Amino acid sequence: MFLDGANLNGGNPMYVTDPYSQLWTDHGRENGDLGYPLNLRSRLSGGQWQAFERGFVFNRDGQAPYAVTRPVSDTWTRQGRENGPLGWPTGQRVTCAASPSSPYQTFDGGIIAVDGAGRATLNPPAPCPETTRAVNGDFAQPSGTGPTTITASPGMPGGWSAARAWPVTINTPTTTSTALLPTTRAPAPAGKSMLKVCSTGAYNGLAQAFAAPGTGSPAIAYVWVYVEQGRIGVGIGNGGSTGLSAQSTQTGRWEPVTATSGNDPGNEIIITTLDPDGACYYLDTVTVQNRT
Repeated sequence: MFLDGANLNGGNPMYVTDPYSQLWTDHGRENGDLGYPLNLRSRLSGGQWQAFERGFVFNRDGQAPYAVTRPVSDTWTRQGRENGPLGWPTGQRVTCAASPSSPYQTFDGGIIAVDGAGRATLNPPAPCPETTRAVNGDFAQPSGTGPTTITASPGMPGGWSAARAWPVTINTPTTTSTALLPTTRAPAPAGKSMLKVCSTGAYNGLAQAFAAPGTGSPAIAYVWVYVEQGRIGVGIGNGGSTGLSAQSTQTGRWEPVTATSGNDPGNEIIITTLDPDGACYYLDTVTVQNRT
């Protein structure tokens, strides 16, 4: 029996209250992919959670709640949920543009994607089957210059990084060095490369214009990054108006960072430092895909 936001399971009301109630409504309430609540919203270390018939809602203290539904929730549970290597969810489920039956969801330590047959997969190379719009996003092609070091100020040319199609962008006085190295992200095919970037100063790093300004569809950028020191921001948008819409949250481990262009066309991606002390980081894969 269901009454006034409660599942009267065995006579015990299981209320869904704000801020979870709106998210539950967005997912179709008791008839949706979460189903009826199974317990009351409860505290856990660092946040709160509530169980439902077909998934969970979790939120860190001070952050928005995220729904994790089947089959992603089953895989996440087998991995230990927030206490396992994947950690907490960092976004809602995202639907791929060309394959709406294949959503994915990001977590602190990785990603879970669902294929067309409804099977959940941990940490696929790219979350959607569409071809990426970024150029040399797997860093397989060198620029031909080898490791690079650029010392420059705003208004001076940045030059190329060690990876083809990834020029250095400069917004504050900086020394930026880049090098292609064997990737440390596992699993990885033999010979897979990553790009190491170290930049002093804030808002320096890489930029790639993969289409003309004003062209393209709204897009999502998906970046696998290992931050050694500092923080990085990621943005995708329309030419020179591209701003940052996501940032790294960890150091000393690989994490996926997902940025969106909102309703603007996506034709340029930027990856920059955020702090005056700069940052050192490694990029394994960058994909850019149309957003639904």
